[in-house]
Amino acid sequence: MFYSEKNDKMLRFGDVVRGFACGKLLIEQPFVDGLPSVYRVEVCHRLAIVLSPCCAIRDGYLQLAPLQQVEPNWYLNSSWINDLTVINKPMEAREAVPPYKWDNMDPTERTRRVAMGKQYTLADYFVYAPNSLLGDYEISCQRTTHVQGHYAVDFRAIVCVKCPLVIKPEKFPIETKLLQLSKETRASLRDKLSYYYGKTPEEDAL
Repeated sequence: MFYSEKNDKMLRFGDVVRGFACGKLLIEQPFVDGLPSVYRVEVCHRLAIVLSPCCAIRDGYLQLAPLQQVEPNWYLNSSWINDLTVINKPMEAREAVPPYKWDNMDPTERTRRVAMGKQYTLADYFVYAPNSLLGDYEISCQRTTHVQGHYAVDFRAIVCVKCPLVIKPEKFPIETKLLQLSKETRASLRDKLSYYYGKTPEEDAL
């Protein structure tokens, strides 16, 4: 089960919420020379995901990331089409790439990947399962239109939102909470987010 059958009356890590704007700051050049730079702020009012640990939800601070439509090129991998939530967990090397890429891959590279065992793919993303409260949308890939209900959260889009009504997990605007993850799904989100932040880069692994 991806979602809990019933929402708790508290904000939890992984919750789908509404009513909070998420912003993105775009800057043309860093301010290193002290001169003003051109920048703009893009604000979206889509549904968002709570990515603050429960213990960090206090004093009006929330870490959120907008819920977005899945990428069209994910349809190129036939292993994912029926259930895009497979992206949330480690998978075999063959499942991580479209069949045509696997078949044309250099044998040495193929052997290397298989030897690594199950690995996360698309480490930036976590996919949310369809739900009637989220709605469906159309997505096009290779001139074919698909009706899709999966959504994704991109860890690169995490922002800090300040709202004085968010006092603690048990004291927040209750009407903003839409969906709550099951305990198992919340653990999967925590594991992948930990992997995203905690993976050791190659230069530090030497």
